Amino acid sequence: MTVNLSEIPGAFHLPRMNWDAIRAWVDKHVPEPDRPQAWADIVDQWLAVLNKALGNQYQTVATESLVVFAPRDYELAESLLRHAESGIAAITDALGALATESQIGPLVILLFADDDTYTDYIWPFFREGEYGASAGVCVRQGYVHIAAHATSDNSVQRTVLHEIKHACLSHLTLPLWLEEGVTQLAAEAGIGTWARFHLDAKTASDIRRYWRENGLGNFWWGRGFYLPDEGQLHSYRLSQVLFHLLIADHRRQLPDFVRHAHRGDAGESAAREYLGRGLADLAAQFLGEGP
Repeated sequence: MTVNLSEIPGAFHLPRMNWDAIRAWVDKHVPEPDRPQAWADIVDQWLAVLNKALGNQYQTVATESLVVFAPRDYELAESLLRHAESGIAAITDALGALATESQIGPLVILLFADDDTYTDYIWPFFREGEYGASAGVCVRQGYVHIAAHATSDNSVQRTVLHEIKHACLSHLTLPLWLEEGVTQLAAEAGIGTWARFHLDAKTASDIRRYWRENGLGNFWWGRGFYLPDEGQLHSYRLSQVLFHLLIADHRRQLPDFVRHAHRGDAGESAAREYLGRGLADLAAQFLGEGP
């Protein structure tokens, strides 16, 4: 079945789509087996319309599950596509189908030529101040996709890998410590194996010292990730350590734990049900016994 956006009333609201109207139309008119192809067609037409609105200055590179929309003179589009694939593969390897089950079509990465165009595109999706001077965001409204703006260095790749995590987990209600653990797993996938997670003795000692002195309350409830001091650094480090421990010790149970972990109790009830242990026990595996 061929889908034409021009036939869907209210589909266009340039440069952003009326995804509620489009999705309702697809659900009503397209048989379920045909929907993956229908959404692929819709994405193609959406990006063609967006490109026209932006002066036909953009290119599209794609795989079956990913699409990068970038300026024609952006030479790293193919490289960005590969990095994005590696990030999704790393999350999928850890979480299985949970990582992609919310996607109704290919994941789209919009890479705008400059900050002004990027800001013009994203501001209707967020309350004032939510995106600030960001380099990229995951747009969760309607059709989940990523928007970023091009730079001359490899920070775009880091930004996209970070936002891919949000796209993969957009349907969940994870506590921040767990969400950031998945984030760093995706980021590691974009660098050489020699530079991936490694914890030297001094760093491990610093992490243990900090949390033994300060307690884990700020970590479990997410406040540590916003602290102005070394607490922020050690929050990220500890989330990375604990997520690697989860992969090592609970790989089979990990998807169920992540699916049911809720920020309301920092994931405690899900840990007890699916891992057979509480969060304090998980932390003690690395930090040692403590209050």
